[in-house]
Amino acid sequence: MRLYKEMRKMQKNSVNCIFFKIFIIVIVFCTLQSASHIEKDNLPDLQGGIHISNNIIARSLASAYTSEQRYKKVEMNSNDLERKWKNISFEWRRDLNDICKQIFWEFKKVCIKNNVNEDIENDMWKTWRDQVQNRIIIKEEEDNKDYLKFKETHYTTRDMDKFIYEKTISFKIFNEELLSEKDSFIDCLISKWLKYKEEHLDTKGGKELKEQRKKCKLKKAGKKMKNKKIMEI
Repeated sequence: MRLYKEMRKMQKNSVNCIFFKIFIIVIVFCTLQSASHIEKDNLPDLQGGIHISNNIIARSLASAYTSEQRYKKVEMNSNDLERKWKNISFEWRRDLNDICKQIFWEFKKVCIKNNVNEDIENDMWKTWRDQVQNRIIIKEEEDNKDYLKFKETHYTTRDMDKFIYEKTISFKIFNEELLSEKDSFIDCLISKWLKYKEEHLDTKGGKELKEQRKKCKLKKAGKKMKNKKIMEI
């Protein structure tokens, strides 16, 4: 009888143990299912966050690339502007130097032909040279101001080409005006030399110089008439 009771007790404990294990398994299973649902619910938010983050990174990279390309373009345009400006400035000074040489040798030829006094010759040339140099300095200062002012603007390639073209034209006009003054400059020399000879030298020499001056004026008038006829045609 006692043995029977002990066996019943052991069976009861075994059944309780089995029910306890089943209970634990059910709880664990429910917990895992709940965690799985929570993870699935949060997955779209997580994916959305990743997508937003990727967009931000992509925009940042695109912005950095655009800024870099803009900087390279500005730097390239700046280098082109500087190079073109140096080129046209150099060509202008080179042409200007050639014109001054041409005027000087025309002036010198007249002085030799008419036996112009050396003091008058030097004084006339120095006066003319100083006046031209002052005009060149003024133009260079104005042009450099325009160049620096334009360089600070947000210019395009088309703007740059237009600026260079306009400055090239202005240099050409300056040179043409200077060259056109050659005849009046030489005529002024002859007038001054004539006056000096009339006051200090013989009358015969003064008459010869007057004749030379008359020929220069006729020659100058002839050129003007020729140009006028060409324009009328």
